[in-house]
Amino acid sequence: MTLKLNLGCGHDIKKGYSNVDAAGGEGTITQDLITYMISLEKETVDHIVMKDVLEHLPHGLIDKDEEILKNPEELRSPESALKHCYRVLKKNGSIYIRVPDAEWIVSKWTSGDMDWDRFVWTMLGSIDNVKYDTHKAMWTIPRMEQMLQDIGFVDISIKQDHPNMVVEARR
Repeated sequence: MTLKLNLGCGHDIKKGYSNVDAAGGEGTITQDLITYMISLEKETVDHIVMKDVLEHLPHGLIDKDEEILKNPEELRSPESALKHCYRVLKKNGSIYIRVPDAEWIVSKWTSGDMDWDRFVWTMLGSIDNVKYDTHKAMWTIPRMEQMLQDIGFVDISIKQDHPNMVVEARR
């Protein structure tokens, strides 16, 4: 059986995928992605999509409205999420990630090619729904590549799709 995950899907419901989003919504499994992945057995997933998700997880921190967790496996951080992705992916399973490219965004703003409002929105996300929509992590291509390599991902491909980077890798 093929299992494909669309983690942090928001309103982007994909047919044939388990669509998971902490904010819920029609056609989704209402659960945060770490809790959901902890419930999965090792090496059971064929493909994972994380489109516009990792930037919403705080680097090495717990959101202030969450209890401090006794089990470090439950840490809600980008690194923890990627480690769980690696754990649940089958051998040769694939992951697709899209995140804002912070280096490109800053270069466009400092060169005057991006106005302040676009810069703030692209770097920080929406401030209307702070719990789910605010960006809490920034990414550069070298940082993303190094984190994926450190976790064990292979065949890493990172392409610029401004203002984002698109990442594909395998377990």
